[in-house]
Amino acid sequence: MFLSILADSHCILCGKAEAGISGLCAGCSEKIIKDALKTGPLCSRCSEPVLSEKGCPFCGALTGVDSYISLTWFQSYVKELLLLYKTGKELRLRHFFARMVHDCLPVERTDLLKGKTALVPVPPRRGKIRRQGWDQVDLLCSTLHKKYGYRVLRLLKRSDRVQQKTLGLEERAEHMKGVLGFGKGAVDVLSRQDRPEKLILLDDILTSGATLGAASSLLNTRFDGRVEAIVICRVI
Repeated sequence: MFLSILADSHCILCGKAEAGISGLCAGCSEKIIKDALKTGPLCSRCSEPVLSEKGCPFCGALTGVDSYISLTWFQSYVKELLLLYKTGKELRLRHFFARMVHDCLPVERTDLLKGKTALVPVPPRRGKIRRQGWDQVDLLCSTLHKKYGYRVLRLLKRSDRVQQKTLGLEERAEHMKGVLGFGKGAVDVLSRQDRPEKLILLDDILTSGATLGAASSLLNTRFDGRVEAIVICRVI
């Protein structure tokens, strides 16, 4: 037990005995964020690099959202850290990823405190929580709520047991059309006077955009405010 506690105090990457609550020392944390976050001219709708004045080739990946942000690409250190988090080997990393999301979301502090902006976690496939015991996206939302005061609305549910990575790109879009629905009480929440003015879907990885597209399209049937999205990584 004592050795376990000592091991947890060391940085996941460099091994220094200076790891904070996130499992990373300040030096590694700052370097990863500096190297990972996208820079340069970025598309105002999808946050991808602007490659041409003729239009953005990436925006077509998602329909139904007003805008979306992918913080970085699914590669290098961020890929390895995200996999450690997703597999449950390093749940401490939720604090690191929560910081990345918070630093990059253009949300006013007053909007957070008044609940005008709310995070909506993208739900896992059916049975995942029962088998794994937790859900990485929901845990990240909970961390953002506790650390930064984000309002979290668990509006969506998913009825299938299929892993999207087992399907082709066209199959993913077709598959997701019928598997997302509103959770218990979600319609009532969206009808109340204190409903938020903006919803931000949160997911960890964007591949084809099928899941976020289906989720945002569903929300648009009951919500007349802005629907945006943020993901940690985009697969390229």
